[in-house]
Amino acid sequence: MKAIQFTHYGEPAQVLTVQDLPLPEPGEGEVRVRILASPINPSDLLFVRGHYAGVQPHFPSSVGFEGVGIGDALGPQVHGLVPGQRIVVINGTGGNWAEYVVAPAFSLLPVPDDLPDVQAATSIINPASAILMLRHVLAIPRGRMAAPISSRLRTGTDDHQAGQA
Repeated sequence: MKAIQFTHYGEPAQVLTVQDLPLPEPGEGEVRVRILASPINPSDLLFVRGHYAGVQPHFPSSVGFEGVGIGDALGPQVHGLVPGQRIVVINGTGGNWAEYVVAPAFSLLPVPDDLPDVQAATSIINPASAILMLRHVLAIPRGRMAAPISSRLRTGTDDHQAGQA
């Protein structure tokens, strides 16, 4: 399988490479996911540059904290998911910029059929960042209304509105 990795910190265009790796196998409590879409978030680029607090890569390191895919294989002790199910992958150590990734089952969220892949792939990090900015940067108290926010930054197709902080 193909995966994007880096062996040392630096500018993404200079340090990211496509590698051929063996297909990973899920262990206990893990699921192998065939990735359908994974965004390029600022956090991914900060991680590659060595400026992302709280996550330290083990080189060579894979990239991609967020994405959507199809559950391909379940390890032992996985409950509530089935092979073939579409799921959001929240990968705290990176790795979603690959054809396949193995992730803990607790970090996977089932995706409704009517949610497009592009929206599902960007459904965690950017909304969480927006909430943090509203609450901590703009200091809008919980429950107060915020102005609608329209964004085409990631998908180029969808408008997203933030109503209450």
